[in-house]
Amino acid sequence: MTDGILLQESFWEAELDHYSAIIMDEAHERSLNTDVLFGLLREVVARHSDLKLIVTSATMDAEKFAAFFGNVPIFHILGRTFPVDILFSKTPQEDYVEAADIEVTSDQIVEHLEELENAPALAVLPTYSQLLSDLQAKIFQKAPDCVQKCIVATNVAEMSLTVDSIMFVIDSGYCKLKVFNPRIGMDVLQIYPISQANAKQRSGARDPEDQPGAAAQVPWGAGPAAVPLHGPAPGGQHAQLHVSVLDPRGPGQHRWSIGQLMVEFPLDPALSKMLIVSCDMGCCSGILLIVSMLSVPVIFYRPKGREEESDQTREKFAIPESNHLIYLNVYLPWKNNNYSTIWCIDHFIHAKAMRKVQEVRAQLKDIMVQQWMSLASCGTDWDIVRKGICAAYFHQVAKLKGIGEYVNICTGMPCHLHPTTCHERDQVEITESWG
Repeated sequence: MTDGILLQESFWEAELDHYSAIIMDEAHERSLNTDVLFGLLREVVARHSDLKLIVTSATMDAEKFAAFFGNVPIFHILGRTFPVDILFSKTPQEDYVEAADIEVTSDQIVEHLEELENAPALAVLPTYSQLLSDLQAKIFQKAPDCVQKCIVATNVAEMSLTVDSIMFVIDSGYCKLKVFNPRIGMDVLQIYPISQANAKQRSGARDPEDQPGAAAQVPWGAGPAAVPLHGPAPGGQHAQLHVSVLDPRGPGQHRWSIGQLMVEFPLDPALSKMLIVSCDMGCCSGILLIVSMLSVPVIFYRPKGREEESDQTREKFAIPESNHLIYLNVYLPWKNNNYSTIWCIDHFIHAKAMRKVQEVRAQLKDIMVQQWMSLASCGTDWDIVRKGICAAYFHQVAKLKGIGEYVNICTGMPCHLHPTTCHERDQVEITESWG
């Protein structure tokens, strides 16, 4: 199970009596849910000597974790690894890469190769989390004879996969980290230096590679001392805290009743509130689909060379009144086409993401049934659905300030319509002036 599910269980069963052993893997990642669980489990283990807690990681600071849990024993399990030579940059690199975009970087590598005389054959293969699965699979395929593979990857390759026959790794020393910005109330991707644990993982020293290799690390300073942090920054320093801190047992009977239902859902509080409010409004069926779609990464993709075609296809699903209603326009036709993968490909939609939506919807529906919540449908009365969305995202409401410019009512932060929005600007301006 995920750390989020275990944390949710701890709300209602603080002692976790039905567990005899708990294994927390990849402890060095220090996600928000994992850190909260560590604090809770330390208290539970102290009270229950029959509960075994095992914390594992290949690159964590074992002494620090052992001291946190009361100087518990440390076990080092050696794996079958080949030597990896670590090569550090002698001088700091101000511009670690000309373009952070994986596709652009891949194109630049190809262009530089074309400028060289008698350049060796090189297959440049990009990979990142939002890339189609069949394109990601190319990095695992054997390269043709006399052709070498060059894989350009985000930090998804750091934790999620291992590619055989990789001999050389070039590490930029940076990563993109999702950070919560309290001023705008949103998560943003920012570039941050990596830690020593990240650098070790990227070098391949922790994986049982099939041959020796070398890793060239280009941090923002020179030498290994340029990587000051031993491990990644704790999730509590850059994550949205209310997701894990929400307590339904606080004072106030009304807050308690709503919070009691909200904690039952493994969702962001705003999405949980949206489901609860939609039951009272009689539009829960549509809101359930929208919440499920919002719980997965982006469903649309724009393949290289077919951007205009994919944009035109996406416009077919647009509903001028609301961007969220696009999700209904996508899921329902997909359902009518028997959840077809071919239909997704024809409409530039991630089939894998849609299957995940289907799983999330089923899980949320089961929770709603257990809580005796209504699953009524409002048909095509989209105004009720829009009211349900606004009731949950009231803190994101903005009013029109000027031509194409808005201001957040709660924070006063200036806002603008996103270029990909389906709203017709004239219609939005009229609606705001009437409101």
